Amino acid sequence: PETVPEVEEKPQSVADGP
Repeated sequence: PETVPEVEEKPQSVADGP
């Protein structure tokens, strides 16, 4: 199975936004 790392907050706005 896929190993998913335990992340509390995913800063998508920083990587997906200016």
